[in-house]
Amino acid sequence: MHSPSTDPVKNPSGADFADRDIPVSKILVFGFYIALFTAVSFVGLRFLYLALDRKAERADEAVAAFARETRVLPPEPRLQVDEPATWAREKARQQAMISGYEWVDANAGVVRIPVERAMEILAERGLPARAEGVSP
Repeated sequence: MHSPSTDPVKNPSGADFADRDIPVSKILVFGFYIALFTAVSFVGLRFLYLALDRKAERADEAVAAFARETRVLPPEPRLQVDEPATWAREKARQQAMISGYEWVDANAGVVRIPVERAMEILAERGLPARAEGVSP
């Protein structure tokens, strides 16, 4: 009966198979190329960011120059800069409209009268009544 031997089998040529299984030189070359690619990528990205920063600065300068040259207001309605003053002007305009006399349509004879005067006229004359038999 044959018993397995615990001694490792020796290669008759004397070369160790581990040296042929792992190509150390190829791994080192691969690592060198990875490091080289990483370094070139960093340098390339740095130049790209510098170029983009210069382009952005030129664009900002052009916009700033344009903003200094022309001041064009946006179309209505605009944001309120001073809301209390705007509210006071609008309130005064509305108060003048409801408390004064003004022609709305002079050809048709339509006149705007103050609210207090309109209420007095309604109190004197009353509201017009609908004719009977007419349904809305």
